[in-house]
Amino acid sequence: MTDSTDGISDYLTMKYDLTGNIKWIRKYNGYSLVDRSTCLSLDNNSNVIISGFTQNSFNGFWITTIKYSQLTEISDHDYNFKNNSILFQNYPNPFNPSTSIKYNLSSSGIVSVKIYDIAGKEIINLLNEFQISGSHTINFDNDKTGNKVNFSSGIYFYSLLLNGNIIGTKRMFLIK
Repeated sequence: MTDSTDGISDYLTMKYDLTGNIKWIRKYNGYSLVDRSTCLSLDNNSNVIISGFTQNSFNGFWITTIKYSQLTEISDHDYNFKNNSILFQNYPNPFNPSTSIKYNLSSSGIVSVKIYDIAGKEIINLLNEFQISGSHTINFDNDKTGNKVNFSSGIYFYSLLLNGNIIGTKRMFLIK
């Protein structure tokens, strides 16, 4: 769990290899002020499972469980703690017809957000433009894709690239 001076907390999960090197880092922001992880476990396939709670109102909470799959969590690059560019999980997920993709950029540059099908084929590039550092959100509306792409129900992946370097890749579900 991470806390900041403004009272906002998020889940921060780090996976190490057997020699102690960081394999990946993921930050979960439940779109509220308080996200607290309370339990960590591994399943039989070495998928990391984190559970805790997310405060959704002044006195209301959601139980939150996240599974980081070794098959779909695509990121074996080195993570530099000074680089806090982060791609968050889309919300809502599953979605129909629209969802929001939130990300944080540590530096300004050319930003791309691409969507891929289950086979890894790029379907659409939602964004390809210069953006300044900071927090950003892009909305994806399946009913309003300008390229007339016909997305069917299923699993898709989206990637955030900054200056051509992949920041992260996440999985999303479209349900029609």
